[in-house]
Amino acid sequence: MKENNSYRFMWGQKQSAMFAEGMLLNFAEDNEEFTITEEINDVVREHNKGFSYIYFSEESIEKGNINGKRLLDKEEVKKIFERISKTITEFKHFCKMLQMVDLKSVSKKQIIEAVKMYKRQMIFGQKMFRASDPSATNVMEEKIRKILSRHYNDKDIVKYLSVLLTSVKLDKTQQELIEWHRLLKEKEKISDEHLLKHALNYPANYANTWSYKEIVLHLREKLLKENIDEIEEEIKKLKEFKQEIKEKQEKIYAELKNEKDLKHYSETLQELAIKRFELKHCWSGAETLCLDFLKDIAKKVGIDFETFMASYNFTDVITFFEEGKRLSETEIEERKDYSILHYKEGKLIYLYGQEAREYFKNLYSLEEAKKELKGTIANKGIAKGRVRIVIVDDLAKFVEDSKEFQQGEILVTTMTSPIMVSLAKKAVAIVTNEGGICSHAAVIARELGIPCVVGTSNATMMLKTGDFVEVDADKGLIRKI
Repeated sequence: MKENNSYRFMWGQKQSAMFAEGMLLNFAEDNEEFTITEEINDVVREHNKGFSYIYFSEESIEKGNINGKRLLDKEEVKKIFERISKTITEFKHFCKMLQMVDLKSVSKKQIIEAVKMYKRQMIFGQKMFRASDPSATNVMEEKIRKILSRHYNDKDIVKYLSVLLTSVKLDKTQQELIEWHRLLKEKEKISDEHLLKHALNYPANYANTWSYKEIVLHLREKLLKENIDEIEEEIKKLKEFKQEIKEKQEKIYAELKNEKDLKHYSETLQELAIKRFELKHCWSGAETLCLDFLKDIAKKVGIDFETFMASYNFTDVITFFEEGKRLSETEIEERKDYSILHYKEGKLIYLYGQEAREYFKNLYSLEEAKKELKGTIANKGIAKGRVRIVIVDDLAKFVEDSKEFQQGEILVTTMTSPIMVSLAKKAVAIVTNEGGICSHAAVIARELGIPCVVGTSNATMMLKTGDFVEVDADKGLIRKI
């Protein structure tokens, strides 16, 4: 890609209009306390037929790197983890409260307050999530590399870095696997209510799936198909892997006992990766957990749910309840098709339709596909295979992708999600547009022992399904063959 005016693609995924607005508001609002998003003030969100793409100015990227230096301060790290824990607790409490709200029995004022609180919870979930972005973690990763370089050769640095960045704790995806194993043991007795409760404990797995019935049906079919003995063996290997990692880490710490900061840096990045999983189940799982509330809002607005989610952002919803103003049919169609939200120096510019397209052309443009892509090494190794582009829109799309994905293919996606683990197990390598050493793709690649390159920015745009490529994760390169 060619960047005009120094904007760089950062990440993208399918999102509702509210989510898309929230992505920008997490830079624009609630900055009264320190977060990694502090003073990042030039960010563009392109919303194209349901997919959001985020672009940072070079100045904003540099500011993120500067903010990341604060992770080197143990007191700052303590404050960030305390705020992350508070955010997760508040989010869970709010969702439970919202599930009990009956819009028929509350005032417009109360509805507006509920929408504003929902927006705040989503924004803070995203703010805290950003603490594990590459812009925040790169500084600490470099510190670890420098420490290792004083004692090991280049080949061992990559190997030991991978060990030090792998958490010995179970993340949310692994916890879900263990809980799923328990359900399999009782599958003849498991009710639909049990299955839905399980799903709502891991809501990010079902992002953009706006039907509890569809979720339950998927889990019911999965319950019947999966083999309990195979999952039991997988859990056994997982626990053995965690123990091996713990022993390897203790050996490295013992060998480098004079490097006082090594353990702090390593454990901070491990914990950020764990918290990243938890936070994703907050902000990315918000619509799944608050589905009934959102459907009630759509009924109040007077349009079908799919249209509501595709066109109404937080500002529009609040305006409707305050002033009774609805979007016109033209506005709805143009917003569903294309819109731009640009946050710059404290101001939000919101455009849609052809005006938005012209505006964006002056910021960013595509160039011809390259034969070679470069990204961040998340797990070393070299693999060759056919590309399979997977961009999960919703549960139905994931099921379709799962059927098509073949053993030995290379998984190329915007960023992996917890529900993609089954595809990753078939893959010989993983390549993502976004993410860093704490990303989900990096974590599962290290656990599966397969090459992984993250943060390429444009792999899903420069490659296509069926391309034969080599993933050289020793150098962070992807080459078409």
